[in-house]
Amino acid sequence: MTNKISLRKIILLSLIAILLVVYILQLVISGANDGYTLSLKEVPDTIVIKNKTNSEINLINTNGTWLLKDANENSENANLIIPANVETVKQMIDAISKINVLGLVSKNDDNERYGFSDNELIKVVVQKDGKVLRTLELGKNSSTYQQVYGKIDNSKDVLLISGNPKLTFDVTFEDLKSPVETAPENPVANSIAE
Repeated sequence: MTNKISLRKIILLSLIAILLVVYILQLVISGANDGYTLSLKEVPDTIVIKNKTNSEINLINTNGTWLLKDANENSENANLIIPANVETVKQMIDAISKINVLGLVSKNDDNERYGFSDNELIKVVVQKDGKVLRTLELGKNSSTYQQVYGKIDNSKDVLLISGNPKLTFDVTFEDLKSPVETAPENPVANSIAE
């Protein structure tokens, strides 16, 4: 009877040891997939946005001024270069300069499932002196709209990105125009003219 009890104890302790090893391995593997932040070391001087309609918008920093150019030849704004909205450009630079990745979702390049089809995809390319600093492809929003599925630097890996930069880059040419400043009305000058 003593042999039976000790054999049961040995089997039970062996199973506990095996489960402990499996648990530790799971912690190590899942720890490798914890979130991380990708930061740019340089400030871009060009931002190219290709949105769902396959139009391309270029933002170019020329002597400290951000200019907006619609590269779509079929657009009414074709080859028009005007000042860009400084606040919107600043938000874009902040969003692309620091990307918070929550984790890897898929290594299978699941374009349809995660919204990387032509009618949903937003692609952003930032450059400095003609050199590409970062490429960001944005697909579907997550269920909470606080994250978005993305691919970074032409990788096929689908990542979950925090902060939803899609809200920042899902813009039109009109959205990026600098607000037109109008001269304030001068009631004194108007009364003198009458």
